[in-house]
Amino acid sequence: MPLEIRVEAHSATGWVPGLLIRPAFDQPIDSSLFAHQFPRGVRVVDQEEESRQWRAQLERPVHLMKSGGHVVAIRNVTVNPLGHVFVLFTDGYARKDEIASANETLRLENGDRSAPVTIFHANFKITDSLGTEYLQSGSSLQPHMGSIRDDWTQGLMMSDGQILEGAWFIPVKDLPWSPRKLSLRLDSSADSWGVKFDRPNSGVLPDWAPQMAIGPRDAGDVLSAARVTRRPEMKYQGDWKGVEASLRADLADAAERERSEGETIAQGTTYFELYEALKHNGKGTEALEFLKLASREAMYPHQYPADEIAAALRKEGL
Repeated sequence: MPLEIRVEAHSATGWVPGLLIRPAFDQPIDSSLFAHQFPRGVRVVDQEEESRQWRAQLERPVHLMKSGGHVVAIRNVTVNPLGHVFVLFTDGYARKDEIASANETLRLENGDRSAPVTIFHANFKITDSLGTEYLQSGSSLQPHMGSIRDDWTQGLMMSDGQILEGAWFIPVKDLPWSPRKLSLRLDSSADSWGVKFDRPNSGVLPDWAPQMAIGPRDAGDVLSAARVTRRPEMKYQGDWKGVEASLRADLADAAERERSEGETIAQGTTYFELYEALKHNGKGTEALEFLKLASREAMYPHQYPADEIAAALRKEGL
């Protein structure tokens, strides 16, 4: 039996501890740990039953669009109070295509340059009667996922075998709610469809969100996705004060999750981006402190590579 487990990750200054586990075995377990003590206002749901109900509802398309020889079925359009637009649809993509796409990725990673698999995917452009500019969400909305090596799947698939897909659009700026007419257009054709919303048709988190394989799980995830999605545009526009505020909000969210969930969240990317934003905002001393934090943080594949941080350390004489 393991006595201790140490996990380390590579950072700009070398290997740093990431996790320490000291297991204990044959310990008595207090039965109260398994008691259901939900806070007031929490709604207890039957996940399987809700999934069945949503699958039945989404079986009926609300509109059909065409692109070449492909039919795209719009299954649901949700607009939340923040003006985010969520589109659930099918476009002929099925389980066999999911497996073929995953296998092609493996072939490319192994150096195989044989003829690529051609799979159609619908892409939308969104406009509205208010002139809102929308950005494609930087966070994932993936209604279905599955393993290529077995029959394991998660999320929703239609009765005809088509896999449910999703698109998430976020306004460039937060604006008060106003009635609007949305126009959805397939970017591969001239086919478009307009639908009017006098009011939001969900809360901040869409009602179907718990049924998605990957997607927002609470309102905080929706707000975080908005910040992540807007930051590249803010940087392009030179709004570094906005970037700084956005990153500080990310840090506050992470601190709250660490407190409530008891887990440590790696913040290397956020620290390094704050270093850059603070430099632009003339806060050099504080910027260096965040650069030092980034250099000590464990680096993971989705974060800034250690060599970028190391280059910044050299440039700053640290």
